Amino acid sequence: MKSKWSYMAAISISALLLASCSGDQVEDGSQEEITHTISGVEMKEAIRQMVTYDEVDDYTDWKDEKPTYIELKGSKAILSESQSILASEGNVTIKTSGVYVFSGAWADGQIIVDAEDEGTVRLILNGVEIHSETTAPIFIKNAGNTVISLAEDTLNTLSDAKEYVLVESSDDEPNAALFSKDDLTINGTGVLRVDGNMNDGIKSKDDLKITGGTIEVEAVDDGIVGRDVVGVKDGSIAIKVGGDGIKSTNVEKEGKGGIAIEGGRFEITAGNDGIQAATSLYVTDGTFSINTGEGSPESIQASEQRPDPWGMTESASEDSDIPSTKGMKAATQLVVGGGTFTIDSLDDALHSNDSVTIMDGSFDIETGDDGIHADSSVVAAGGTIAIRKSYEGIEGNRITIIDGEIHIVSSDDGINVSGGNDGSGFGMPGGGGMPPGQTGDQLPERPVDMPSAGEPPGNRGKMPAAGDASSKSGEQKKTTRDPEYDLQNQVDDLQDASSEDDDNKSLVIQGGYISIDTEGDGLDSNGSIQMTGGTVIVNGPTDNGNGSLDYDGTFELSGGILLTAGSSGMAMAPSDNSGQNSIVMTFPNVQPAGTMIHLADSQGNGIVTLAPKVEFTSVLISTEKIKKGETYTLYTGGKAIGMDRDGFYSETDYQDGTELVSFEISESATWLNESGVTTGGNGGPGSGFAPGGMDRPQGQRPDDMFEGLDEETKQEAQQIMTQMREGTISSKEADEKLNKLGITLPKRDEGK
Repeated sequence: MKSKWSYMAAISISALLLASCSGDQVEDGSQEEITHTISGVEMKEAIRQMVTYDEVDDYTDWKDEKPTYIELKGSKAILSESQSILASEGNVTIKTSGVYVFSGAWADGQIIVDAEDEGTVRLILNGVEIHSETTAPIFIKNAGNTVISLAEDTLNTLSDAKEYVLVESSDDEPNAALFSKDDLTINGTGVLRVDGNMNDGIKSKDDLKITGGTIEVEAVDDGIVGRDVVGVKDGSIAIKVGGDGIKSTNVEKEGKGGIAIEGGRFEITAGNDGIQAATSLYVTDGTFSINTGEGSPESIQASEQRPDPWGMTESASEDSDIPSTKGMKAATQLVVGGGTFTIDSLDDALHSNDSVTIMDGSFDIETGDDGIHADSSVVAAGGTIAIRKSYEGIEGNRITIIDGEIHIVSSDDGINVSGGNDGSGFGMPGGGGMPPGQTGDQLPERPVDMPSAGEPPGNRGKMPAAGDASSKSGEQKKTTRDPEYDLQNQVDDLQDASSEDDDNKSLVIQGGYISIDTEGDGLDSNGSIQMTGGTVIVNGPTDNGNGSLDYDGTFELSGGILLTAGSSGMAMAPSDNSGQNSIVMTFPNVQPAGTMIHLADSQGNGIVTLAPKVEFTSVLISTEKIKKGETYTLYTGGKAIGMDRDGFYSETDYQDGTELVSFEISESATWLNESGVTTGGNGGPGSGFAPGGMDRPQGQRPDDMFEGLDEETKQEAQQIMTQMREGTISSKEADEKLNKLGITLPKRDEGK
């Protein structure tokens, strides 16, 4: 896919995204943000600051450059006499810059570049097969710059020993089959196969650039490594390794340690990360197939993966050697401006310890953890993103969706602002969430007064994850467990401790198309939600311990289309100060998946028709067509003829439905059941649910969830709902416990 460089995106994002971008402070609702306009020109400039290409990096016409020809045969090097080359049995050392053409085979030998001048050394591989029994077959020890050109229609193979015999026992170099201590470029149109039997395949201690050729790497550890930068403009690259596929490593020097990919084809199978940047990772084009950690598991059980309140699973705390198995990972910024990506990863597919920005591109993702994760901000401004399997779809402290098409299937939250089960967030090595300078094998000590995994944390049933309570690196907050504290007091303590951080947690939807199929919360924000445009369709969850919407602050809805269908136990609606109106219909019995729901105005004109993909007991509908003071009618059943997309019908002819309820819109959020409008409304921050036939309160705090109950019964009910949300008891067990208290949740139809 070619990058759409003409596309200009207005992006609400932190000032850290691109140093080259200009920003102005703007006021958007209740939040002050920085708005950047990022163009293709600015993106290219950011890459140019990271990696520069000279004419020699692309130049492959070497025949007129008076090259020196060297034929490798047996254990000898056959060449004309040259003062630039030192040759001995099984060894060629190049001492000056120039063009050197190699052909033939060595069963045990080595080419060394040890140039005494600062010029460019050009090695032309014109059909070579070099193996070394003791070290790296090509070792670039010293050179101003080295370019390896793969001659047209040639196959070149390099393979090293499983154990090296080094001249200096204390020296760990070389440690790759193709190893360079200085800048290295690979170009041409031929084929290079590299077997790294000891450690890495191709490695440079400075810049590593690839501008062409077909490169195939198999290695015990990492495939292609550049310390200061890895830059790829073109080529076909296939990597199969036990460690990381493509990697940069310099975290010590400012402006170094980045990866910039502007084109090429990549097929990466890695035991650890597919592409890992020590700092920033930029991709503007290319075709990528990435598999890490043997791919995503066949199924993902959210209840088994919830982190404990300290932000780590029990298994992670016991085993600190768990590798990072992410698809594409950056320590700072991960920015994608185009390309086609197929990623099957055990851990996050796209991950940044800081920010992820997607300007364009096509993504097909299956992952055992998050589809897209950023410790700070996620911005989606275009492209097509299909997250077909995930624990959580998109996760970050601030998430902004401006444009594009996003499809998410998740076993836990679809879109989650701050929280969730990210391996890097609970001490897994190689990822984000660790304090600066602290590696994965230096797990923070758990305070003695913190609850262990599975113990109720007392925060409205939501497990606090890494970043909650304190999102500042290295800052840990302790919670004293007072047995005399009731559930609400514990909630208040946690909310007060994290209120400053929560002010910065937000989900902003300005446009695009978002479809979420979820077993957890659909849109989940530990802060606020703002929606001014776009289309959002949420199918799920079906259990009463989660909700299609879940937010702690406010949900200001002023534009777009919002449709959700799922359980009613934790149902919420947008805040009562929203500029666009919503309705929430709840049912006494579970409705089968595919049941038609149709909303019409007083003239019989269709407003919305949908057939949810999951069974449901509540439906939320919000569009700009729903007006205060006007009367509407909800229908169920019947048939619809039209275009069905994720259960939402457009340009539909709806017929033969059964009238459920007629009502008038008087509030921004109108709650309904089969009897008409209920008294449920917005009561403030937090989740809200109402069991059985109770009115449907929305946005209420936990101590208001069971109005009308005595204090003792209310406390028992609160604890049951907390346990259900934590996954320590099932929905069925919660129903049974609540029934004994005289509380009835919506029941499934017989036979379902």
